[in-house]
Amino acid sequence: MNYIIKDETIVFTINCNIYNRDTIMKVAYHFIDRYYVYLDYISEQPEYMQIELSPKKGVHSKAVEAAGEFMNELLNQNLRVGIEKKTESVRELVLARALYTSYLDEAEDEEEANYNINSIAKDWFDGAS
Repeated sequence: MNYIIKDETIVFTINCNIYNRDTIMKVAYHFIDRYYVYLDYISEQPEYMQIELSPKKGVHSKAVEAAGEFMNELLNQNLRVGIEKKTESVRELVLARALYTSYLDEAEDEEEANYNINSIAKDWFDGAS
């Protein structure tokens, strides 16, 4: 990873062919409590995004460690997106089954609510005559 350190700020680039923009934004969001995060595309190389991390007051960390943490979280989130895509159909089936079962339970409750106690609670001997 190529980077430039200015004071406590680190500037590095990320290949957007490897990590998609949404994943980069998720990771950047995870860092906004400790760092000021600046994102920009490199005009000469639009497939690369430039990331700048500048620590907020009271945050004491090394710039290279911050970039390393960013890259580790980027890998983590990128793998999560891959797993999401691979398991999407299974998650949809589980959700559909849960919603369908819930619908059936409600339909049964409605049927039970339509019973009239007088029509079903008759003495057997009264009905025999």
